[in-house]
Amino acid sequence: MANEILKRDENHEPVIGLVTDDANEEIRMGRIDDTTKGLKVMFVGGVGMGTVTNVATGTGLTGGPITTTGTISLDSKLAPLDTLGTAGQSVRVNAGATALEYYTPSVGTGTVTSVAALTLGTTGTDLSSTVANSTTTPVITLQVPTASATNRGALSSTDWTTFNNKLSSLSGALLATGTVTGATAQSQVFTLGATLSNMTLGSVLFAGTAGVISQDNNTFFWDNTNKNLGVGTKTFLSTGNVYQGYGTSTATIQGNVQNASNGTSASSDWIATADTGTNSTNYIDMGINSSTYSDAAFNINNALGGYLYNLGGDLSIGTGTAAKVIKFHTGGTTSTNLRATISDTSFTVPTPGTTTTCVATVDATQTLTNKRISARVYSTTTLSTLTPEKDTYDIFTLTAQSGTLTIANKSTTTYSDGDQIRIRIYCPTTIGAITFGTDYVAKGGNALPTTTILTKNMELGFEYNASLGKMNLLALAIEA
Repeated sequence: MANEILKRDENHEPVIGLVTDDANEEIRMGRIDDTTKGLKVMFVGGVGMGTVTNVATGTGLTGGPITTTGTISLDSKLAPLDTLGTAGQSVRVNAGATALEYYTPSVGTGTVTSVAALTLGTTGTDLSSTVANSTTTPVITLQVPTASATNRGALSSTDWTTFNNKLSSLSGALLATGTVTGATAQSQVFTLGATLSNMTLGSVLFAGTAGVISQDNNTFFWDNTNKNLGVGTKTFLSTGNVYQGYGTSTATIQGNVQNASNGTSASSDWIATADTGTNSTNYIDMGINSSTYSDAAFNINNALGGYLYNLGGDLSIGTGTAAKVIKFHTGGTTSTNLRATISDTSFTVPTPGTTTTCVATVDATQTLTNKRISARVYSTTTLSTLTPEKDTYDIFTLTAQSGTLTIANKSTTTYSDGDQIRIRIYCPTTIGAITFGTDYVAKGGNALPTTTILTKNMELGFEYNASLGKMNLLALAIEA
């Protein structure tokens, strides 16, 4: 006979036991007594013998309970699979949750044991990838074809050499959309040093009709060797021309500069600056004032006044060819507006409105007929010393001389033979002695006066005698 514990409680004490009696061919089942720990037999039966009075059905079974005879079946939710699936299939509950079914797992599932390094290829016309042995030992291949007009891919070594480090040289690069040497380009980039076919050496490019990049080599030209720009021509008169314009207009060809401001200090100017020139010195300026010009710092000219001046140096105006004259005109631009001409031998001032009758002509030999010569007169009240300068005045007048008087030698004048001066003296109150410098002599029959005369006018006439080298007293007149 053998005992077997079938169940223990939470304290691990046996609560249900089983006894088999092989001799009597019985099975006894009962509960373990809490006090005696013995088996309280609740069921005795012979092996394979007895009468079943009730068979219940548990979870997943149908057809019970059975008290006499009957059939126990599996519940429909666990309906068995009647056939075997194929290799690699798995079992799962179907979508309606009513039965089991076989299914084939998606590609890529499985047990991966090794992944190979990425393999690069160059086939195809676009970037692509493939995977082999996805569930065990995957091999991934990436196809990168060589880039071309039709392929998207990687640059070749030749293309790389062409494009490498070119972006950093795009200083001043021209971005354009249009037609470049016959090929349609979207955002074409022209870098410094790039070569454009179909362009002629020296051409300055410009946007032509419909924005097409164009050239006109004969009339818009840059000489890069001599740094010359030609507009209307490509032939320069000299290598020193920075800019040269040329045209064939039957009217005026102009080089024009215009200041659109009418400010009180505004003007339009052409300026040439010396190597030492700045904005304030050593330059020549030709220009015209604005319509409201009134700058106090340059009021030698008024609104709309034109000018030509040099600041910092001399100004030369003239002709460089013999027998060519300089003409001055006012009031118009015809010959009748001529006011003066300067030739190689004369300065001529014609009668206004004519070109034949002259007011005066200055040349080597000139006779003035019916022309008035106005004397230059110096006048003051009294002096202690009078120094007559012929270069400055012709007549020297003392209107109220008082006390002594010295008539000194000239200081700056260079006399010419026959130069004349006159000295007038009037003494209203106090007479005084008169003394003369060594330049004055009396060789004309009158002695040099030695004193002024009270309330009398005295006038002395001198003429320079080159043979004497002196101013000779020719006349002495005293009021009676």
